[in-house]
Amino acid sequence: MPESLYATPKIVTDLKQCCFYHTLEIPDVGVVDGIYDLRESFDDYVGPISFDGSRVLEIGPGSGFLTFEMEKRGAEVVSIELSNDVAWDYVPFNPFDSPLLADWIAEQRIVLEKTQNGYWFAHRHFDSNAKVHYGSAYDIPEELGHFDCSIMASVLLHNRDPLRIISNCAQVTKNTLVIIDQHDRELEEPGMPLLRFIPTRENGLAGTWWHLSHAFLKQYLRCLGFVEVSFSVTTLHHTPVLGGPTNALDSFSLVAQRSSTPPPADR
Repeated sequence: MPESLYATPKIVTDLKQCCFYHTLEIPDVGVVDGIYDLRESFDDYVGPISFDGSRVLEIGPGSGFLTFEMEKRGAEVVSIELSNDVAWDYVPFNPFDSPLLADWIAEQRIVLEKTQNGYWFAHRHFDSNAKVHYGSAYDIPEELGHFDCSIMASVLLHNRDPLRIISNCAQVTKNTLVIIDQHDRELEEPGMPLLRFIPTRENGLAGTWWHLSHAFLKQYLRCLGFVEVSFSVTTLHHTPVLGGPTNALDSFSLVAQRSSTPPPADR
């Protein structure tokens, strides 16, 4: 497998050049704060799955909390992270309605770079063997090979075409797909396969496209041959502004197992 598929680990020594999506306890450094703290709830957040001996594809590692936790549990992890050469998948608002959109995109690029710095800072201190491919989940290289498990944690809502990402992961996954996303109770109550389009002209939310119901995702996963699907909900500790108040935010996990036989018809 060509080495160029994987990023050369970046040497980052200055915490001031880093952002952390999740709170981490980094060896020889201590606790660094992120906007989510999953230290006591990783297993509930991810769902009922064993990573021991598994080769795992992770879409969007952020600053690496899930990466390093899966490694601790015996996984070999390959992550796909957005490359600087790939266009940001933002909502293309009319520039006359959103004059600050260009500034927001530029700011997000800075945040992404600092988050990637946070990943490599922690990667070195954890003495991690995890690999990163810089590219796009819309185009997963065949050379990455196949995986026992693929995990998409809090990334689908930020992409225009989440079904394409799921199907791409399914094509390279032998056994298990894990989808974690924001739990929208209003979508769940009807029990129907629904999704909600989030941006409006008024709210100007350029970075979030969808809320997806678990019934919607489960129905699509069954189409892809992942028939056995477990569903669970976890309450997260969310601190939108570091140093500010912490609130509760619900997240759901779907753990889907591939079937080797044709799925039964829905009743």
